[in-house]
Amino acid sequence: MRIPVRLTWTSGIYLVKVKNLAGQSGLYPLVVRNGTGERCDCGSAVHMAGVQRVSGFQLIHGGTRRPPRAVRFLRAALRPTMGHGRVSTIMRLQLGCFNCPVEGWVNTDITPHILVARVPFLPAVLYRLKLLTRERYGEHQRGVFRGLKFMDVTKRFPFKNDRFEAAFSSHVLEHLYQAQARFCLGEVHRVLQPGGILRLVVPDLDRCVESYDPDKPDELCRAMYESTHPRDKNRHHWMYNETSLRRLLEGVGFRDITRRSYRTGDCPDVAIIDNRPDSLFMEAKKRG
Repeated sequence: MRIPVRLTWTSGIYLVKVKNLAGQSGLYPLVVRNGTGERCDCGSAVHMAGVQRVSGFQLIHGGTRRPPRAVRFLRAALRPTMGHGRVSTIMRLQLGCFNCPVEGWVNTDITPHILVARVPFLPAVLYRLKLLTRERYGEHQRGVFRGLKFMDVTKRFPFKNDRFEAAFSSHVLEHLYQAQARFCLGEVHRVLQPGGILRLVVPDLDRCVESYDPDKPDELCRAMYESTHPRDKNRHHWMYNETSLRRLLEGVGFRDITRRSYRTGDCPDVAIIDNRPDSLFMEAKKRG
C-alpha cells in the first residue's frame, strides 16, 4: 500500500511522494475529480478547467490508498445516479423539490433527508430520538425522499447538453446569491433541448412591497429574507419581480418569456407540479 507523505508542484501537476512497504520512494500524479465529475490526472484537470492551480477540485485519494469506508459510503449515497435505470429516460427536471417530487420528473434537492432515506431504519431511529418531526417521519414512511437525486444547483449539473424537454423550479432561486442564480439558470439553459421550456416560480417582490406597513417594518424584512431560519441555505438572499426576473432570463439566453398564473401555462404537468399559489410564475424557452 502506498501512503502519501507530501505534495510537489511540478510542471503544472501535483505529484504525491510516497513510500512502499520496502521503503522505496516515488512520485505519482495526484488523482482528482474534475468539474464534470470525471476522474483524471491533475494536469488534465488543470488543462480542462483553464486555471493555473487545482484549488476547488475534489481530492479522491493520493497514490492507491482507498478512502475510509465511511467516506466511500457517503459518496455512494449522495452520488447522482442519473445515468442508470429508468431515470436516464426521464426528460423533465425539477430543481429543489424537497418533499414535493412528481412522477415522471428527475426530482433533485440537497436536503439531508436524501441520505437519511437511504439508510435502513435511520428515519425511525431519528424519530424516536425526537430529531425528526411526526410529519417528516411520515414522509419517510411513504418513501417521499427515496427517489430524490442529490444535486447542488450552484455546481455544474451532472447532465449532458440538450438533455431535457422541460425544467421546473419553485421557490429555489431566491435562496441563491445573484451570481449563483445566474449560474444556475445558465445550467438549466444548457441542459434543456432547443425549444425546451423552463417554468420558474419565486416569491413576488412587488406583492411583498405592497404589504409593507411603516408601523411594522420588521414584518416585511422577515417575509423578504426569511431571517428566522437558523440555516443560511433556508434564508432568502435575493428577491425578484417580473422585470428583474425577465432580465435575468434574457441574460442567460432564454426567449419567449411570459408571465403565467397559478397552474396555467405550457409547462408539462403544470396542474400537478405547481404548489405555491401566492407567487410569481414565469415561463421561458430555449431558442429552437
